[in-house]
Amino acid sequence: MLTSEFSLPAQTPLSGEMPRPDGRYRNHYPTLDFSSPTHPKTLDHLTLSSQQIDSLYFKKYHPPVPLLDPTIPPNNYYDRSPLLFWTVVYISSRQYAEEPGLLGMLTSPLKQLLWGTISNPPHTWYLVQSMLLFCMWPFPTSSLWNDTTPMLVNLAQTIAMQLGLHQPEAIQDFSRTKQKLTAREISEVVKTWSICYIASQSMTTIYGLALPSSDWMIDRICDQDSTYMVPENMKHQLLIYRFSARRGHWKEKSQASLRLPQHTAVLTSNLREADNDVLLNGTGLQLYVFYLLDSGGSTSRKIALLRAFDIAKTLIANLRQLDTTSNFMKHCPASYFRVTSLVALFILKLQDSNYAELLDVESGKRAFNAALFLLRQASLEDSDLPGRTSNILAQLWSRQGHSKQSGEEPRLRLRTRLSASLLHDQLWSWRESFGGQVSASHTPPADNIGPQSMTTLPDGGLIVPTPEEGHVDRLTFEEVFDTEMLSLLPFDLEADASLNPLTSFTEGVPSPSKVL
Repeated sequence: MLTSEFSLPAQTPLSGEMPRPDGRYRNHYPTLDFSSPTHPKTLDHLTLSSQQIDSLYFKKYHPPVPLLDPTIPPNNYYDRSPLLFWTVVYISSRQYAEEPGLLGMLTSPLKQLLWGTISNPPHTWYLVQSMLLFCMWPFPTSSLWNDTTPMLVNLAQTIAMQLGLHQPEAIQDFSRTKQKLTAREISEVVKTWSICYIASQSMTTIYGLALPSSDWMIDRICDQDSTYMVPENMKHQLLIYRFSARRGHWKEKSQASLRLPQHTAVLTSNLREADNDVLLNGTGLQLYVFYLLDSGGSTSRKIALLRAFDIAKTLIANLRQLDTTSNFMKHCPASYFRVTSLVALFILKLQDSNYAELLDVESGKRAFNAALFLLRQASLEDSDLPGRTSNILAQLWSRQGHSKQSGEEPRLRLRTRLSASLLHDQLWSWRESFGGQVSASHTPPADNIGPQSMTTLPDGGLIVPTPEEGHVDRLTFEEVFDTEMLSLLPFDLEADASLNPLTSFTEGVPSPSKVL
């Protein structure tokens, strides 16, 4: 039985060895062969030369997701898992200028290898690692409905738990043989489970699905000195996404108060690396989306949304600079595409409202266009999600430019997808304007629907009437978060009075932080 006294093992020297070929566990490993040249490899009818493999392996894609060891020779990875080997090659081929068609040639046979491996247990942690890498850099797809990422991340978590990767100190309980992990094996396991958590939580930006907010192992990685077990960059991402997970589970607040993690200082000072700074501010921006779910028009709400507008512009400026120096968007995980989409949607929503007269519209336009540029940088083909998203956003902006601002408070009709409600609300707006779909009322929150309010159709379908505005279960920001969790953010919800366009009529009004 797990106890709160468990801690990660003390730091010990690591030998550079890897687990045995089947990906399970033993205390002695085969010696790695660093002297042998890379061998050509064949997948289906496609053969890559040793020079191609060496030029693709662990170049641009390892730093954002430091799951694997880039010092391990390609031959050794292939011997242990052909799927993992080809996964690394495939991801590296996404922006391979010397052979642009390589990605397309690899896609079909690698999908067959992936799903064939999944359907043939017993599974190994190499399969889990491959699936997670595909979650971070998904196969190109033209629609959210065709995206297999949610399925893959759920399968990866299930298989990881079957292998006991979520409880490395008790991994023997999930094995048929007696095993005890060494320090290197525990590090491998902890990193794999950490990426499971990161991959699943990063999808909430675009899918808006509620995921588990608490994880025993993740809490211990975040709250202990575990940087020798996982890279510092990975630990920072865990801190960000753990906060994001707690944010998404605000409905549980009445049952268990959210507590301030011990490492607030880490969040507020050490997360200032450029890429993590983008993720952290993106998480904060998702928090502001909850103001859009509140249909009221209070002064504190207006101040907060105007502050969010400035944060969105700053985030895009930082990401643009990062991309300029390193072509970051061409190689980054999908989580950055999702954050960029959120920023563009936020700017669009506020400028197409009665807030427009309070905004610096020109700087907002520049930030919006920069976001479209970044999305296109992340696109592999015109019909993939980043490419289509940039086109949809451009059409929505064009529609706004050919009509007057709505003159209404910025609010959302669709309110059932947490912070992703902004994305899906705008997608419905696009469908109604450009997709030929007739405007229809969105489904109200489930707790407002009762059997007496539904009408059954002859074919068995249901008509759900839209409730009156006064009967909608409105969300207020103070019901969603407590002030301790808000203090994790690297910015203050209280707008700077010197920059606040509402200063002239907000004197004497409590600041947002006081309201919260």
